[in-house]
Amino acid sequence: MLCKQVFLALSLAAVCTFAARADTIDTFELSSTFYSGATATGTATFDETLGIVTAADITYILAGKSYVYDIIADQYDISGTEFADLYGTGTSGYFYLTTPGPWVDYAGGGICTTAGNCPIVSSPDEFYATLVSFNNDEAVSGNLTLVSTTPPGATPEPSTIALLGTGLLAGCSLIRRRLNA
Repeated sequence: MLCKQVFLALSLAAVCTFAARADTIDTFELSSTFYSGATATGTATFDETLGIVTAADITYILAGKSYVYDIIADQYDISGTEFADLYGTGTSGYFYLTTPGPWVDYAGGGICTTAGNCPIVSSPDEFYATLVSFNNDEAVSGNLTLVSTTPPGATPEPSTIALLGTGLLAGCSLIRRRLNA
């Protein structure tokens, strides 16, 4: 019986020592103008812990017609450069958002263009935006500005939880012994 209790206590301690993760979320505001004269505004949300785009809502306006890109189709890292492909229901083409370097600790910045050898890792704040389908319309000016950061929530310390669990288990064991005696 004692062996069973020790096994349970050790199992509980092992489970409780797994590290919990709390994410830091950054929200950026996009405002840009494209070669065609189109504009794009909206927000993009990055998970700094995982280095991924978790949400986007970008409105591209060309000749008075609006196209909303709010679905994350794909994202990947090529040689340290982050890419996100966005599309929207009923829209044509993909809106590409690219930053030179990881989205972890990204602070935002201004537009760079492919003519300026963009994106390059040595310019960590610049970003590149293009809409493929409208003649590969590239952004020529604009900013990706950090508007809010949600800090990670309080994460319980695993060893404290393990200590509490083993204490509760020992207390239950004592109560059970006294009832059986």
